[in-house]
Parts: sequence; structure tokens; C-alpha cells
Amino acid sequence: LLILRTSRSTPLYSSAASDVYKRQKIYTAEQILYDGSASYISAQNSAGQFGAFAGHTTFSSDIVDGKIQIKSVDGIESNIENGPGVISIKLDEITIALESGNLV
Repeated sequence: LLILRTSRSTPLYSSAASDVYKRQKIYTAEQILYDGSASYISAQNSAGQFGAFAGHTTFSSDIVDGKIQIKSVDGIESNIENGPGVISIKLDEITIALESGNLV
């Protein structure tokens, strides 16, 4: 199981939100893959590719096999090849639980 925690999102914004997900943590049962702040994340669900910037409205969805892309507040991009899972976005935190994932 892989979990990603972050804070912020894209197309739907909250006027009170900041431009950074204050906490983002990606981990499997064996290891932490990502731990830090992020300004953007993208993934793919059964409807297609989507992205989320900080301040995204509350959102839950499935995640299908593919690649999760994370952009840190420093502009550094990280990629995770992932198996199926779910995503939940609330306030300044994103949580993604996956069956599998590898930092690439």
C-alpha cells in the first residue's frame, strides 16, 4: 500500500487556500518515497489525466495504473510509477493510497 499526502490542487480553487500543499508524504509499507511540500500533483483516474494545485476543492477519486507527477515548491519534479488506488484532497493535504508504487 502506498500513501501520498499533500496539500493543494488545480481546476477548482478555494479563495482561502495557499499556493503550496504544506504536507505531502508518499510511502509504501516498506519505505517513504516522498516527504515534503508540493505546489502541484497530477495523476490518472478512470476518466483520464487530472492535476491539482494547492487550494483545490475537496475531491475524491480512483487512481489507475500510470504515473503520478509531483512538483515541489523548489520546482523539482518527482515521478512515481503507480498501481491502482484512491486519492482524497482536503484543504492543504492530499492522500493517495496505492497498491504499489516506485519512485522513478
